[in-house]
Amino acid sequence: MQAILNLQEFFTSKRAKTSLFTKKQTTADPILTEIDCVLKQIQNSKSRFDFETDYDMIDACIYEEQALLSRYSHLLSLARKKGLTCSHTENLSVSASEI
Repeated sequence: MQAILNLQEFFTSKRAKTSLFTKKQTTADPILTEIDCVLKQIQNSKSRFDFETDYDMIDACIYEEQALLSRYSHLLSLARKKGLTCSHTENLSVSASEI
């Protein structure tokens, strides 16, 4: 039971630290909100991958992360076309080589 609580605390603390946009920015454009959400999902997928032991579930985590990275790339393209920028990239954990 303690291990589950520790995992829940781990994921909760990660989510709190990964928000890239302030509330003011997220209400301004839904693309920024979606990018923030996808980045959180990528981080959660990576964390699940680290703890998974079943080979089929490991494959599922890999495919999920690849799908999320594709979505992230698409959202970045949309944001660039709209001229959106974000200066809060200190917590960005997705490298350019992954996209």
